[in-house]
Amino acid sequence: EIDQTPNATDEEKAAAKAKVDEAVTTAKNAIDQATNNAGVDTAKTNGVDSINNVQPTVVKKDEAKTAIENAARAKKAEIDQTPNATDEEKVAAKAKVDEAVNNAKASIDQATNNDGVDTAKSNGLDSINNIQPTVVKKDEAKTAIDKAAEAKKAEIDQTPNATDEEKAAAKAKVDEAVTTAKNAI
Repeated sequence: EIDQTPNATDEEKAAAKAKVDEAVTTAKNAIDQATNNAGVDTAKTNGVDSINNVQPTVVKKDEAKTAIENAARAKKAEIDQTPNATDEEKVAAKAKVDEAVNNAKASIDQATNNDGVDTAKSNGLDSINNIQPTVVKKDEAKTAIDKAAEAKKAEIDQTPNATDEEKAAAKAKVDEAVTTAKNAI
């Protein structure tokens, strides 16, 4: 029955079995000390009850899963604070966190002993903590603006009949437009 306990690690099962062995020893001693049939029956009943009441203390896997969930919450909060990340980039990073959480919990469930749970937890925490949003959209937009500005300035330089001052004034307007566009991003 103890071996069938879901989510119990080998060590948790062994600890419960040790408690059963202890209850058996206690019951046998009580039976040996009984002086009449009623005493034997009482010792037997008490012993069986003690044995049946032993349950594994199942905490290792739940503790590991809680640590994974806490790390995921912290990582998502960190992702929300990522400068220059768009909402979509943040959502994509959070989806990676959720995937890492699911993988970690599955590994924890599959572990059979405390070391396995610890390894699954550690690997899961590493996976979660290594996730970073892919921040490219805003930088790509700024690069495109810079390239367009360079092209426009080259075009201005080729304008026939424009004086140097007129070209400089036109380029200043391009720079102003670049600043406005980048601030809008």
